[in-house]
Amino acid sequence: MHEKVVVNGKVSRLSHPLEHDSIADLADAHDKIGRYAQASAARMLAEGKKSSISKAVLRSVWAYMNSYVFRLGFLDGSTGAMVAAYSAGYTYQKWALVALGGKSRCAEESRAGVNGKSAGFRNRPG
Repeated sequence: MHEKVVVNGKVSRLSHPLEHDSIADLADAHDKIGRYAQASAARMLAEGKKSSISKAVLRSVWAYMNSYVFRLGFLDGSTGAMVAAYSAGYTYQKWALVALGGKSRCAEESRAGVNGKSAGFRNRPG
């Protein structure tokens, strides 16, 4: 995502901390997760990785547990739960895209669920 830094000019230390808030709102967060998942899935497919929807589900459950329990996200209350949910959503999307060969239209359909009912993870709120 941030593969390299390109600087045109002098490099020096900041005199004050830099606040880097790269997410404007909830819709922006969902879009970013979708873009990052697609980029990661493309890289994983190029490396020959394989997946399945079952693996995507299991890995997303692990990502949630890892973030919320093992990394002590529960100590951050609802924020920790939200971070864990985003981690799980990103993980599911990434591995589902690998399972579907990178076809994002199919991934959108799998996230929409059976008969158009939501499966819980979407690229956009709605």
